Amino acid sequence: MHDEFATAQNLLAKWRLAAACLSHIPAGRLELALVCDIDPHHERAREVASLVTAPLRIIPQLRDCRIRLCKLPDAGLQQIAQDGVFQARRIAPPPYYSPKPSARTQATLVGLPRELRLRVLEYTDLIAPDREVTWSRQDKAYLTAARGDDLDRDNVRVFYHCWTSSSSSPSYLGCFCRRRHAAFSLACKCWAPPSPLFLVCRILCEDAQFTFFSRNRFIIHDYKTSRTWALPCFPEYSDEEVEPPEDSRYEYPGTRFAASQFFREVVPTHCLAHLRFLELVFPPYLAQTWPRGDDHPVLQDWQATIGWLLDKVNAPALTLRLAGVEVHYGSPPEYHNRISKSDAIDIATAHMDLTRPLRALGDIGLARFFAYFPCLWELVLARHQHYEWRPQLEAKQRQFKASFERVVLGDRYETQYANGREEPEPSFWAKAHQRI
Repeated sequence: MHDEFATAQNLLAKWRLAAACLSHIPAGRLELALVCDIDPHHERAREVASLVTAPLRIIPQLRDCRIRLCKLPDAGLQQIAQDGVFQARRIAPPPYYSPKPSARTQATLVGLPRELRLRVLEYTDLIAPDREVTWSRQDKAYLTAARGDDLDRDNVRVFYHCWTSSSSSPSYLGCFCRRRHAAFSLACKCWAPPSPLFLVCRILCEDAQFTFFSRNRFIIHDYKTSRTWALPCFPEYSDEEVEPPEDSRYEYPGTRFAASQFFREVVPTHCLAHLRFLELVFPPYLAQTWPRGDDHPVLQDWQATIGWLLDKVNAPALTLRLAGVEVHYGSPPEYHNRISKSDAIDIATAHMDLTRPLRALGDIGLARFFAYFPCLWELVLARHQHYEWRPQLEAKQRQFKASFERVVLGDRYETQYANGREEPEPSFWAKAHQRI
């Protein structure tokens, strides 16, 4: 460990010499991208990070600066990167960037009535852009995306996947996304929940958690957020670097549903009652990929998870939606192959196996429940027959949807659409998926 630090010191000495050579460059002319991926678990990680950014003080004001100090997100290292960028750009950090609100600010907020504290917190990053937060087995982190019918593909990524946007860093400079790394760049607008607000004090932490979980809609993707139609059996069209073994390509890609992991491991147990809108999204798994049978561990875990949730969620205030991703023309050709009627029935049965345990939530007064799974008979028919069968398929889709919603709501299904009430608008992933 001592040898590692000695090596780091040698590199840092060379970096200081290089920075000294840059000290004669006119202010506002140079752009600098600084990457030094540090092990966040090293006992001297913060010290090394501070030494990495210190030479920026002797360089004249930079026109632009990007700093990455770790491949993985780390709050402490990211704060050092952020301070380094502001120092290099000679920019005074805005008050809301402060990692630790002052004692006076805390006392002022805590002294307000709770209703006013909650209104104040609604103007922080606790409310995601367009009030929509996603979580997936792929990302294992909260993220969001801009939404709107007038957004082009680059603008859609303003708050999400900044490294794919033409307005972000050139690809050869590397990725400086604060959601993916301990990095900071003024070009990164990716949204992330402001963890310092969760850590200030007990009262404000509780208020922040209530604001975050009750004011946002939560979309849980069972596999991937990006390329929502991706499947583990077609890795060449996914983000996976290693192709799975042939004998496991069609297995369900996990030991539990992502929603089960979200409920039990991601959301603090005492915050489950704050949730107001949940949407569980599943890709178009093939018939042999879905977990099947009452004795399947994934379905047993799902049943147990729903039972565990019953006394923890506020069902009469919660809206739940199940959704399946449709195959579209931008997806790989394998998705467009016809499937047998037997496979279609197996997939529909798997959808029902997923839905049936949710009846327990309906029995304790779940506010509203919506379901949308693609009409599988489209894949049974030849593609050139789709248009002539469209009216029949749409009618079958409505029946299909109603059958799932009746399973969960029972006799209350009729009142769900009473008095002109409609289903909540589609989430961003669905709107973006339909545009492609």
